[in-house]
Amino acid sequence: MSVKRYVLITVMMITAASAYAETHLWIQPIGGVFNHWQNWIPPAVPGSDDIAEFNLGGSYQVDFTGPAINDELHIVTDSVTFDIPSGLSYALVNDTQIGSVGASSGSLSLTGGGMLDSRNHAYAGMTGTTGAVTITNGSWSCDQTIHIGWQGDGDLTVNGNGNVTAPNLFLGESSGTTATLDVNGGSMDVSDFQFGVSGIANGQIRNGAQLTTDTAVLGGELGSEATLTVSGSGTNWMNTNEIIVGDTGEADVTISDSATVSSSYGYIAQNGNGSTWFTGIVQIDGGTWSIGNDLILGSETSTGLAGILGIYSGSLEVDGITQIWNVSGIEMYDGYFETGELLTPGGLFNWTGGDVCITGSSGLVLGVSGPFYPELSVLEIDSAKALVVSYAMSVDSGFELKLTGGFFYSGILVLNGGLVTAPAGIDLDLTGGLTGNGEVSGSVSGNASQVITANGPLTMGSPASSSGFDFDGYIYIRSHAVVLHDSDYADLGIATNLESGGELTAANGLRMEAGEALYADGSTSVIAGEMYTGGTINATILPGAYLVFTGDVLGTGTFSGNIEFDQGYNPSSSPIQIPFDGNLQLTATSSVTMELNGTTPGSGHDQLSITYAFFQNGTLVVQLLPGYTPVLGDTYQLFDCGSIAGSFDAFDLPVLDPGLAWDTSDLALTGELHVITEPTPTPAPLPATGAAGTGLLVIALSVLFCLSGQRRTR
Repeated sequence: MSVKRYVLITVMMITAASAYAETHLWIQPIGGVFNHWQNWIPPAVPGSDDIAEFNLGGSYQVDFTGPAINDELHIVTDSVTFDIPSGLSYALVNDTQIGSVGASSGSLSLTGGGMLDSRNHAYAGMTGTTGAVTITNGSWSCDQTIHIGWQGDGDLTVNGNGNVTAPNLFLGESSGTTATLDVNGGSMDVSDFQFGVSGIANGQIRNGAQLTTDTAVLGGELGSEATLTVSGSGTNWMNTNEIIVGDTGEADVTISDSATVSSSYGYIAQNGNGSTWFTGIVQIDGGTWSIGNDLILGSETSTGLAGILGIYSGSLEVDGITQIWNVSGIEMYDGYFETGELLTPGGLFNWTGGDVCITGSSGLVLGVSGPFYPELSVLEIDSAKALVVSYAMSVDSGFELKLTGGFFYSGILVLNGGLVTAPAGIDLDLTGGLTGNGEVSGSVSGNASQVITANGPLTMGSPASSSGFDFDGYIYIRSHAVVLHDSDYADLGIATNLESGGELTAANGLRMEAGEALYADGSTSVIAGEMYTGGTINATILPGAYLVFTGDVLGTGTFSGNIEFDQGYNPSSSPIQIPFDGNLQLTATSSVTMELNGTTPGSGHDQLSITYAFFQNGTLVVQLLPGYTPVLGDTYQLFDCGSIAGSFDAFDLPVLDPGLAWDTSDLALTGELHVITEPTPTPAPLPATGAAGTGLLVIALSVLFCLSGQRRTR
């Protein structure tokens, strides 16, 4: 045959191939150029209406020297590498099939930096086949769905410079199929990520890989199994909507080695129906899962094996609610867990170690309505734990928050009859103050901005520590009973407030420094225990309403309103004038100690300056300061009052020089004590006169006469 005739026949064949859709078979077992007609049968480069098929049973590379477009691609039995240079694309109008017919096994690798453009569906693992796709350098774009393990087994590998983009990616799609995914430093951008639809899917996202999805379902249908590991520094899976781990199938996800996962919602073991056993497991071991809204484990109808989330290290961050339904649980051994709200309706939060942060306005409740009930009535924060509650930490009656180490912080600590035990003490700067009723057992401290508010009986402090209660802030006792423990004085803060019926008790005494104040409003309120004050005591002036001190009162503090002392009152160790801008009442058991060092009120001797009425009672004790001796005529106005009622029952006065005496007669009139000349003893009265008296006198004189005579006769 002449060369001219051969060329003519070839041209006719190419023309015919272009005119009618055909399957073009690759014929070069050692590889070659896709765009050369000699490598195909029919001998023409397949066009947009043609099917390109690779079925030689070998391994080879196909190079692209220009763009190409086919109707379909079938890789039946071969292991083919497409080297598509950057800037070029190979487009497929309809299906892309890797492992396309029968029991065949085909694989495709993409290198060169170019694009495989699948404009319809793409399959790796058709019915009864095995198909594998590896993107090493370049991108695979699909306009429909990529099926990895459709009705056969499929593998997808995306290496460092590889990328896969598709609206849908399904792996392990049919029952009995197996699919694997390995994103090894590469990237994928998929809207709907279905991993283990009805079959089995195993995968890795690792070594800095980037996965972007909209919705992800792992373990979709009953009988499916999905296992996915996200690992490595720089590895990131960003899901804009929900990630479902175990829909009605089984799924196991591990996030480790500094990898990050983010989603809007998270569901673990989502769709149980009470008769189905289903499992969703997430393990966080050095990685991070950030959830913009809610995380739900299990469902309300769950009765079988449901959702489990284990935190071994790394972090779980949930902006919304974490809800653990029936037979589901979070097992936290270490790491960091943050959530807006933690709810466990039938589920379990088992906290062995690590840091927990509750950020929502509902706070955290240790009680029947809290996430630890009924497993825990005592929540211990030990050296392996930290608990941060941005708003209220509530402890209900019958429950105990035990702070034996670690770190605890709350926006405010609320006691609803509960107990807080803090052997090393509790700093209310870290709790945002305290409100409620119950007990804090342990030293209590706090700065001037903190507030303690009682809404029932409240006990605080440690009787074994000299700083058992050392609080600088505000205490609102209201109408309740508050007991403070300290081995010596319990130190009150900048302001302490009592209302009608309120009672403040400290077995070893209370102390207020200069600049601090105590206020009592309404009817009778009580301060029980010794009180040392350098500040101000402000009571109501209402008729019949008194602030009652049942223990000794010491110090230079000033008073206003209606004050009652039931025990001792001693203003100072040196003379001072103490203003009482109101009424002062003493009881029969009380005593007032006044010191003398001169006759000038306030500097020479103590003086109580009482604006209104002074009701005297009990005992007045007067003491001389060392080196001072009162002299005749000295006057001490101990009490400067608007009016005086009653009188002292007893006096304890110092001994004066011979010839001098105390005059207390004006104390109940003017409040003055005087030094006077000791009164001359009054002579005994003479015998009475009259007949009877005269007779007695005569008898007496006769007796004396007789006795005198007897002595003389001796």
